[in-house]
Amino acid sequence: MRLFSSLFSRKAPLDHESDLVLIAPMSGRLLPLSKVPDPVISEEVIGEGVAISPSSGEILAPCDGEVVRLLATANALSLRTPEGVEVYLGFGIGATLLKGEGFLPRVEMGAMVKRGSPLVGLAPALLESERLKSQLCFMIIERSTLAKSGISNGRIATTEGDCVAGETPCLWLSLGDAV
Repeated sequence: MRLFSSLFSRKAPLDHESDLVLIAPMSGRLLPLSKVPDPVISEEVIGEGVAISPSSGEILAPCDGEVVRLLATANALSLRTPEGVEVYLGFGIGATLLKGEGFLPRVEMGAMVKRGSPLVGLAPALLESERLKSQLCFMIIERSTLAKSGISNGRIATTEGDCVAGETPCLWLSLGDAV
Protein backbone atom coordinates (compact mmCIF):
# COMPACT_ATOMS: atom_id res chain seq x y z
CA MET A 1 0.00 0.00 0.00
CA ARG A 2 1.32 3.42 -0.85
CA LEU A 3 2.31 5.67 1.99
CA PHE A 4 0.31 8.60 0.59
CA SER A 5 -2.38 6.66 -1.26
CA SER A 6 -5.11 8.78 0.29
CA LEU A 7 -3.49 11.97 -1.00
CA PHE A 8 -2.46 10.91 -4.47
CA SER A 9 -4.37 8.77 -6.89
CA ARG A 10 -2.98 7.20 -10.02
CA LYS A 11 -5.35 7.03 -12.96
CA ALA A 12 -5.10 7.25 -16.71
CA PRO A 13 -3.02 10.22 -17.94
CA LEU A 14 -4.74 13.49 -17.19
CA ASP A 15 -3.63 15.37 -20.35
CA HIS A 16 -5.63 18.63 -20.42
CA GLU A 17 -6.44 18.45 -16.69
CA SER A 18 -2.78 18.34 -15.66
CA ASP A 19 -0.97 21.30 -14.19
CA LEU A 20 2.44 19.79 -14.97
CA VAL A 21 3.35 17.32 -17.70
CA LEU A 22 6.85 15.84 -17.63
CA ILE A 23 8.48 14.48 -20.77
CA ALA A 24 10.85 11.53 -20.93
CA PRO A 25 14.36 12.58 -19.91
CA MET A 26 15.87 9.67 -21.89
CA SER A 27 14.80 7.51 -24.81
CA GLY A 28 14.02 3.91 -24.01
CA ARG A 29 11.29 1.93 -22.30
CA LEU A 30 9.12 3.42 -19.54
CA LEU A 31 8.65 1.15 -16.53
CA PRO A 32 6.96 1.43 -13.13
CA LEU A 33 9.24 2.43 -10.24
CA SER A 34 8.61 -1.02 -8.75
CA LYS A 35 11.11 -2.36 -11.34
CA VAL A 36 13.99 -0.32 -9.86
CA PRO A 37 16.17 -2.64 -7.71
CA ASP A 38 16.40 -0.20 -4.81
CA PRO A 39 13.71 -0.30 -2.10
CA VAL A 40 13.86 3.46 -1.49
CA ILE A 41 12.86 4.00 -5.13
CA SER A 42 10.68 0.94 -5.78
CA GLU A 43 8.65 1.39 -2.59
CA GLU A 44 8.20 5.11 -3.40
CA VAL A 45 9.72 6.35 -0.15
CA ILE A 46 10.87 9.60 -1.82
CA GLY A 47 7.81 9.94 -4.03
CA GLU A 48 6.02 8.64 -7.09
CA GLY A 49 7.36 8.59 -10.62
CA VAL A 50 8.54 6.49 -13.50
CA ALA A 51 11.68 4.55 -14.48
CA ILE A 52 13.29 4.28 -17.91
CA SER A 53 15.41 1.49 -19.33
CA PRO A 54 17.53 3.80 -21.51
CA SER A 55 18.59 3.48 -25.11
CA SER A 56 20.10 6.98 -25.31
CA GLY A 57 23.13 8.51 -23.65
CA GLU A 58 21.90 11.87 -22.45
CA ILE A 59 19.52 12.98 -19.71
CA LEU A 60 17.28 15.89 -20.75
CA ALA A 61 15.19 18.25 -18.63
CA PRO A 62 11.66 16.83 -18.32
CA CYS A 63 10.29 20.33 -17.65
CA ASP A 64 11.28 23.96 -17.23
CA GLY A 65 12.93 24.66 -13.90
CA GLU A 66 15.93 25.53 -11.80
CA VAL A 67 18.70 23.06 -10.95
CA VAL A 68 18.44 22.99 -7.15
CA ARG A 69 20.50 19.86 -6.50
CA LEU A 70 23.36 18.32 -8.46
CA LEU A 71 25.42 15.56 -6.89
CA ALA A 72 29.19 15.92 -7.29
CA THR A 73 29.09 12.54 -9.06
CA ALA A 74 26.53 14.02 -11.55
CA ASN A 75 24.41 10.85 -11.46
CA ALA A 76 21.48 12.61 -9.76
CA LEU A 77 19.94 16.06 -9.68
CA SER A 78 16.72 17.88 -8.86
CA LEU A 79 14.83 20.55 -10.74
CA ARG A 80 12.34 22.93 -9.10
CA THR A 81 9.48 23.81 -11.42
CA PRO A 82 7.85 27.26 -11.48
CA GLU A 83 5.00 25.63 -9.49
CA GLY A 84 7.46 24.78 -6.69
CA VAL A 85 7.47 21.03 -7.34
CA GLU A 86 10.85 19.28 -7.16
CA VAL A 87 11.57 16.61 -9.74
CA TYR A 88 14.36 14.21 -8.79
CA LEU A 89 16.29 12.53 -11.61
CA GLY A 90 18.75 9.73 -10.99
CA PHE A 91 20.68 7.30 -13.13
CA GLY A 92 21.90 3.86 -12.14
CA ILE A 93 21.82 2.07 -8.83
CA GLY A 94 25.31 2.14 -7.36
CA ALA A 95 26.41 4.95 -9.66
CA THR A 96 27.79 7.06 -6.81
CA LEU A 97 30.52 4.41 -6.42
CA LEU A 98 31.79 5.42 -9.87
CA LYS A 99 32.68 8.84 -8.40
CA GLY A 100 31.39 10.67 -11.48
CA GLU A 101 33.22 8.50 -14.01
CA GLY A 102 31.17 8.42 -17.21
CA PHE A 103 28.85 11.28 -16.20
CA LEU A 104 29.26 14.58 -18.03
CA PRO A 105 27.27 17.40 -16.39
CA ARG A 106 25.88 19.94 -18.86
CA VAL A 107 24.46 22.27 -16.16
CA GLU A 108 25.49 23.83 -12.87
CA MET A 109 23.63 24.45 -9.62
CA GLY A 110 21.23 27.36 -9.95
CA ALA A 111 20.96 27.09 -13.73
CA MET A 112 17.54 27.76 -15.25
CA VAL A 113 16.71 25.09 -17.83
CA LYS A 114 14.00 24.64 -20.43
CA ARG A 115 12.14 21.42 -21.13
CA GLY A 116 14.34 19.24 -23.37
CA SER A 117 17.64 20.96 -22.41
CA PRO A 118 20.61 18.61 -21.88
CA LEU A 119 21.33 18.03 -18.18
CA VAL A 120 23.86 15.18 -18.05
CA GLY A 121 25.69 13.30 -20.78
CA LEU A 122 26.56 9.65 -20.30
CA ALA A 123 29.65 7.95 -21.68
CA PRO A 124 28.53 5.14 -24.04
CA ALA A 125 30.24 2.48 -21.92
CA LEU A 126 28.16 3.53 -18.91
CA LEU A 127 24.96 2.21 -20.50
CA GLU A 128 26.52 -1.26 -20.63
CA SER A 129 28.58 -1.11 -17.45
CA GLU A 130 28.55 -4.20 -15.30
CA ARG A 131 29.79 -2.05 -12.42
CA LEU A 132 26.24 -0.71 -11.90
CA LYS A 133 23.52 -2.74 -10.20
CA SER A 134 21.07 -1.17 -12.65
CA GLN A 135 21.27 1.21 -15.59
CA LEU A 136 17.71 2.43 -15.06
CA CYS A 137 17.03 6.16 -15.02
CA PHE A 138 14.29 7.30 -12.68
CA MET A 139 12.24 10.46 -12.35
CA ILE A 140 10.36 11.13 -9.13
CA ILE A 141 8.07 13.88 -7.90
CA GLU A 142 9.51 14.55 -4.45
CA ARG A 143 6.74 14.08 -1.90
CA SER A 144 8.34 16.42 0.67
CA THR A 145 8.25 19.39 -1.72
CA LEU A 146 4.59 18.80 -2.49
CA ALA A 147 3.78 19.17 1.19
CA LYS A 148 5.96 22.30 1.47
CA SER A 149 4.11 23.78 -1.51
CA GLY A 150 0.75 23.16 0.16
CA ILE A 151 -0.24 20.39 -2.25
CA SER A 152 -2.21 17.78 -0.35
CA ASN A 153 -4.74 16.51 -2.85
CA GLY A 154 -2.71 16.28 -6.05
CA ARG A 155 -2.85 13.41 -8.50
CA ILE A 156 0.04 11.73 -10.30
CA ALA A 157 -0.34 9.54 -13.37
CA THR A 158 2.39 7.71 -15.27
CA THR A 159 2.50 5.50 -18.31
CA GLU A 160 4.57 2.61 -19.67
CA GLY A 161 5.95 1.72 -23.10
CA ASP A 162 8.52 3.13 -25.49
CA CYS A 163 9.53 6.76 -25.15
CA VAL A 164 11.59 9.36 -26.99
CA ALA A 165 13.70 11.78 -24.95
CA GLY A 166 12.42 15.32 -25.03
CA GLU A 167 9.16 14.32 -26.73
CA THR A 168 7.13 11.62 -24.99
CA PRO A 169 4.93 12.73 -22.07
CA CYS A 170 5.37 10.21 -19.28
CA LEU A 171 4.19 11.76 -16.00
CA TRP A 172 1.20 13.99 -15.33
CA LEU A 173 0.66 15.94 -12.12
CA SER A 174 -2.53 17.66 -11.10
CA LEU A 175 -1.87 20.04 -8.22
CA GLY A 176 -5.44 19.95 -6.91
CA ASP A 177 -6.47 23.02 -4.90
CA ALA A 178 -2.91 24.39 -4.68
CA VAL A 179 -2.92 26.03 -8.11
